[in-house]
Amino acid sequence: MNGERIILASASPRRKEILDMVGLQYECLPANIDESEFLSLPPDIAVMQTARKKANAVRGQVSAPAIIIAADTVCYLNGIIGKPADEEDAERILRMFSDTVHSVYTGIYVLDNCSGKECVRFSETKVLFSALSDDDIHNYVLSGEPMDKAGAYAIQGLASKFIRSIDGCFYNVVGLPISELRDMLKLFGINI
Repeated sequence: MNGERIILASASPRRKEILDMVGLQYECLPANIDESEFLSLPPDIAVMQTARKKANAVRGQVSAPAIIIAADTVCYLNGIIGKPADEEDAERILRMFSDTVHSVYTGIYVLDNCSGKECVRFSETKVLFSALSDDDIHNYVLSGEPMDKAGAYAIQGLASKFIRSIDGCFYNVVGLPISELRDMLKLFGINI
């Protein structure tokens, strides 16, 4: 590691868990931005643009040299699907995913706030859900787990029982494709 501060521009507990799991030393400085600005774009472009916007929002709050990591995750099935607005919306999203494949996109943006060096990438994972009954959906939504998750589910949580298969990075679905981030950080002299 090059000794610079590393800042995660996120309040996501899932992203923190992933970085903690691999032993990366970092600070959290959540970005307060409107994440809906890029929803009309293709999902890969939307997540990369949102991640860039998060990093630049945090960049303005950091005066010392730092490497800023920002990410954005959405689901895609006939359009971008973010976090549910309420329980009814969560049930609607889960009905859409029942017995079908959707994609999860995460954009990652890494920025050196002093030199301006940047790297942006995205990862896509396809997720196949089992057929869900109305009771499955209702009981899962009542658990509260879907409410702050893109696509209204946590693959690493109670929703794991609904997942038939995935094609791609598991951690991408959680919210941070760590192998992709590892490759990106190497470009900044940081090894994890």
